[in-house]
Amino acid sequence: EYILECEFIPFATGVDGEPVAYNFKVDPHLLIAGASGGGKSVLLQSLAYGALIRGYELYVADPTKGGADFKFAEPYAKAFTATPFEAAAMMKGIYNEVLRRKNLNTAHGVGNYRDLPAGVRPKHIVILLDEFTSLMGQDPVPPASDDPDMDIERDMIIATNRAKTEIGVYTGKIAREARSAGVTLFLATQKLSAKMLDTIPGAGDLKVNLSRLLLGKATYGDKQSALRAPQDAPDLGDSIPAGRGLFETTAG
Repeated sequence: EYILECEFIPFATGVDGEPVAYNFKVDPHLLIAGASGGGKSVLLQSLAYGALIRGYELYVADPTKGGADFKFAEPYAKAFTATPFEAAAMMKGIYNEVLRRKNLNTAHGVGNYRDLPAGVRPKHIVILLDEFTSLMGQDPVPPASDDPDMDIERDMIIATNRAKTEIGVYTGKIAREARSAGVTLFLATQKLSAKMLDTIPGAGDLKVNLSRLLLGKATYGDKQSALRAPQDAPDLGDSIPAGRGLFETTAG
């Protein structure tokens, strides 16, 4: 019951000096953007730690650094992946769990996993996808050649792109279907292009259900890409220390 009540993770201090928390009931998923040195890794570590100590099931995918920033969590995580192939398998497994939970809700006549009896109620799932643009963005495929080594490399790129497509498909499905099943996505990236989210299957649902967090110094273009209402974002000043940023929930 304690775990059920802790449906938020404090992660920052607001301008009023009060704690700022991520609330799973308000925001089903979170997009985190910020340049290197802005404090993104520390924020992600705080969210991962907060999920673990609340008894949530944590899944991590970090293709860029091989999970180096989250090694402390590896012994406690349900899955810890560092390649697109591993991440694709992880996301497929999580989606199968989403389907199982949806069937469980149906069998008990409830609309949300929180309303399941205590004996069968599953734990909340948190999926942390660091540098998700690398996990889902397609790499250019070189033309076929007479060089066997180049053809091996070409086949590897094709296989990697297939895995990245699977990650995008399952990410979109989870964003669209998993709120009632108790699954939350934390999507983090250094640079977010305006069209990146549109490349993810089910991106419409993902964009609607994503709260936004932008760390560090950002141009107005960065704000336009990362935030839903960039025109309402306050100015952070000329000198922005690591860890200072903007948090935009789906509620405002």
